[in-house]
Amino acid sequence: MTEIEEKVLRSFESVGIFVDPDENVLLADCVRDSITFISLMVEIEQNCAISIPDEYFSIERLSTYQDICNMVLELSA
Repeated sequence: MTEIEEKVLRSFESVGIFVDPDENVLLADCVRDSITFISLMVEIEQNCAISIPDEYFSIERLSTYQDICNMVLELSA
């Protein structure tokens, strides 16, 4: 597991979402509501020292744990 994946996983756990990073689980199946999704995004911003543009704040664009890891990697570059 990469450092980014670990930070993203910690962010998930911090807001009460527990996923197995080896399974490509849909976020819609584990995120209770939009408040939880926004809380997750804010937690990721803080843990990964990035700023997520508004266009990423969509569960359709970020539908899995791996999608989020890819976004963080892209925004960290």
